[in-house]
Parts: sequence; C-alpha cells; structure tokens
Amino acid sequence: MSRKMLAVLLVMLLLPVGCAVTGEKLLPQIERRLAKLDGYTAECNVEIFTDESVQVYSVKQWHAFPSRWRVEVEAGEESQIFICDGRQIWVYQPSLGDYYRLEITETTRENAAPFLLYGYLQQLLEAESFTFRGEAELNGGAVYRVDYPGPLAGETVSLWLNRKSYLPEQMELSLEEKLLCRVKVKKSELNPDFSPDLFTFTPDGAGKVGAYCEIAPLTLEEAKKGWPGPVYLPAYLPGGTKLHAISRVLEAGREQLICVFRGDVPFTFIQAPANETGLFAGSRSREVVIGRNTGIYQQNAQDNLASLFWSADGRDFVLSGVLSLQELVKIAVSLFPDGQ
Repeated sequence: MSRKMLAVLLVMLLLPVGCAVTGEKLLPQIERRLAKLDGYTAECNVEIFTDESVQVYSVKQWHAFPSRWRVEVEAGEESQIFICDGRQIWVYQPSLGDYYRLEITETTRENAAPFLLYGYLQQLLEAESFTFRGEAELNGGAVYRVDYPGPLAGETVSLWLNRKSYLPEQMELSLEEKLLCRVKVKKSELNPDFSPDLFTFTPDGAGKVGAYCEIAPLTLEEAKKGWPGPVYLPAYLPGGTKLHAISRVLEAGREQLICVFRGDVPFTFIQAPANETGLFAGSRSREVVIGRNTGIYQQNAQDNLASLFWSADGRDFVLSGVLSLQELVKIAVSLFPDGQ
C-alpha cells in the first residue's frame, strides 16, 4: 500500500465518528440546538389540499425565543395576523377590522399560530413515538426526514429538517396517507435582530372600543351568563374540528359572541342580537337558502376565503373560514340552542 493511501486512511480514522445523527440522538440534538438559538424568521408557501381545490397561502413568521412570535398569513388580498407578546395572543383580520385576544394557556400555546415552524418541533419533541428516516434530498440538498403521529387519529406529520439548525425546511400533514397540507420554507434566518413592535398589537380606535380588546376566553357556561337568549352551537362540525375558544365582545353598542373552531378546517362563528340595519351584500355576494331562511354568501377575490351571513330567531349569524358553500350551509342548518 502506498504512503499516499496510508495517509488518507489515517485521516479518515481520525475523523470524528460520533456526530452522525441517529433516531436515538435526534431529539437531544434538536433540544441542544434550540437552546442555542435566540430566534428565527422564515417565509413559507403553504398548500391546503381539499377534494375540490388546492388553496395557496403565503406565510411570514418571526419567533423570538422563548415566547414571542408573529405569524402573517396572506391569501391574495386577504390576510390574518397572529401576535404573541409572551403574555397574550392577538388574532387580527385587517380586511374585516376584526380581532380578539387569547390568554396564554397550554391549549393556546402553539395551536393559536398556524404553520409555526417551532410548533412542529415542539410536537415532535412531545410525541409519544416517531420514525427517523435518515437523510433525504430536498431542493438539491441533504436534510433529515422524520415522521410522527399528528394531533388527530390517523394523521401523520412529516418533517424535512435542516441538518445544522434542525428547523423544518418542509412539513407535510397527511390523513391515512392522503396529503392535507404542505408547508415549504422559501428562506429563513437564524438569530436576527427583532424590532420590538413586531410583537405588539394596538387595535385601531382603541380609545373607542377599549372593552373589545380586554376580552379573555370563556368557558361555555361563562359565555351563557348574562347573554340575552340562548347560545347557539353547530351540531355538525367538519372532520377533526373542535371548539377552541369563546369570547364576548362589545362593538358599536352591540355584544357579540365569537366561537373559534380549530382543526383540519378551522372557522369562526359569530352570533349577536339582530341588527336593525339588516345584512350587507357586497359586490361578490349572492343570496343562498339556509333551511327556512335566506342568507348572503360572499367570497374574497381569490375564492379561497368565504363567509355566510344570515338572520334567524332575532339573531344575526356569521360563519367565516376556508370552507365550501355546501359545508358552510351544512354547519348553519345544524345550529341548536345549547341548554334549551
């Protein structure tokens, strides 16, 4: 054997061999890497797959460890903003001027922010089991692939992790091998300089509607106390969707009850005493039949966010979300007065 070959072999033997990532080492290495991070920013493309279409979103996120973050979700001209200042979570939809506040609890901690990369890592670290699939190729580079059970029965979350930062470069959510959602990270930055106002929220006209900003989540029983009349709830919910939070707000002298449903197809349900001015019909709205009532169905310009407005039994109702007209009507006609 030549001296040159012996030298190469000697160098190879001296190289560290303990740094190879295995299933046993994956979680401890993720925890050690996260402990060294002050935060990150990321821009992502998100695809939601339904039987009818593929809905596309643009997502920007800023996360200052441990507990301040901001996620902006855009679909054409529509947007929704989620802000956590470490003590509370604000959810704001600029086009509607609609916002509500959530106190931070175990259930609202990461679930309130969709597509948060750190949230996927937390799910992995807390999962009862996972499957490490070793190295994989993504966008011409090498990454680590790992799968773990999703939050609902039959779901699987797949992560493609950067080999240095361990932040996800791609996430896929599947239900019984049917793809539901894909998140692709376009670019990210570790330990950036954060502007302090990124993680604060001041509602427009805060002086006039101060009470609107101070509403904390309620239990269903708390929401019923003092509410004029029965509280309506849908008997039908799309698969995997559950009631997440309830708030009572005061706007223009009229109290409203906001129910936020989270899951595969999240949506918001609002009820309030009927407004004398009646329902407003925009340029992209049309009348639809909801049981024995007539309502207004409206989509945004990209046809990927929809709302249903109607009145019944002296109440105004609004359903909004990434749902088809058929699903919105199905939820609407299933309303029942809880406790009646």
